[in-house]
Amino acid sequence: MADYTKFVFDEIRRIGKAWTDKNGDGTGVYDIEQLFEKIGEMSWRRLVDNKTVRTILQEIGVNPADYGEDISVIENPNFKPLNEHPRFGMTIAGILIGHNHDIDETLKRFIDCGVNYSSINLINADRSGTGIHPFTRLPDGKWDLFKWDNRYFERLIEIKEKFNKAGIVIPWCFLELYSWSARKDGPQQVGTFWRNNVNGVFWPPDDSTLTRLLPDLWCKEFIKKVCPLLDLHVNMFRIGNELPEKSLHERIRNEVRAVVPGALIDVNRQDDTPGQYRNMKIGQDYDFISLHGARLKELDDLRNPFEGGPYDTFQEFIDDESRHDKWRVTFSSDGARTNTYDRNGKLLTSKDSADNPYDWNKLGEFADHMIDLGYGFEQQSRAKMTQAPNHHMIEVDWMNKRHEHKNT
Repeated sequence: MADYTKFVFDEIRRIGKAWTDKNGDGTGVYDIEQLFEKIGEMSWRRLVDNKTVRTILQEIGVNPADYGEDISVIENPNFKPLNEHPRFGMTIAGILIGHNHDIDETLKRFIDCGVNYSSINLINADRSGTGIHPFTRLPDGKWDLFKWDNRYFERLIEIKEKFNKAGIVIPWCFLELYSWSARKDGPQQVGTFWRNNVNGVFWPPDDSTLTRLLPDLWCKEFIKKVCPLLDLHVNMFRIGNELPEKSLHERIRNEVRAVVPGALIDVNRQDDTPGQYRNMKIGQDYDFISLHGARLKELDDLRNPFEGGPYDTFQEFIDDESRHDKWRVTFSSDGARTNTYDRNGKLLTSKDSADNPYDWNKLGEFADHMIDLGYGFEQQSRAKMTQAPNHHMIEVDWMNKRHEHKNT
């Protein structure tokens, strides 16, 4: 932070404290320290929207419009401070690995619809063969998993800084099954780095990788390398995407918090059942849970039965609101499936496809309802599964309807 920038923030704190002391109990004004702690110094726009801070700035002769680029934020009418709830999310999970996704263009569209939450994969199956990964591909096609590719880490830092500066919290997702596991088998596993490397690393496709092998030496070294870069007291570390094995979550969590004590940890289980919040002890062992939308596409789905666990339906979980913190839960769509759009990016309806993709109106009703209740919602953009960037496919209009609803 530049010396002048630091001076301004120090003056805001000093004068704000003096005013609080002058009022005795501090009524009628914000506690400046709490304000800074809540939204962070990077949230300059949110600070200057505060009447007390604006008055202080006038007193010390600072014009926010002329303040300088070092603390400027993207001018976004929907800008929200970091860590505001409920979460209102949009994701192109492969934006880090898929360098064909333009960071600024994607961010602009996210900002246009007031996004404050966006999941990003740290590791991805290399479907196109052109991704930038944390490790290096050798001329013979094999991978050196312990030779870091600096381009990956530079892009990660750029995304983190730009997204956070725009008020967007990032759940960084670590393990994904598509690149090695028989649970997500497919052509994307041909030549996978986990079985085609010069380091002797071998992740079998069976569940032994999940139950016994991980975290291996590579996982531990990667966690040491990447976690200090993720700002895990603002963003969060999601242990895996649709990941089974409760004990694996515990082992990975312990590795992460050994590197970054107090790191925020998010989980997303293979079985998104209504009882997972209690099963994973959210708020105790982990901080957040993300629930994917394969079985939650419309309001009626909240009453669909699930076997086992303390709740038979998600509606029962919702009704038992005294036993969970809503702000720790984010529901998401399953909107990236290929049958939800055509080659021109047109949203399909159930009449357009025998595979019965989302009814977008009903999905919108579901999203609005969850946000009204105080839960988070994240749209998995259909743009994320395409080889080309296809930024035009980001559902800005659909998301803005959700944002308009949230603001009413």
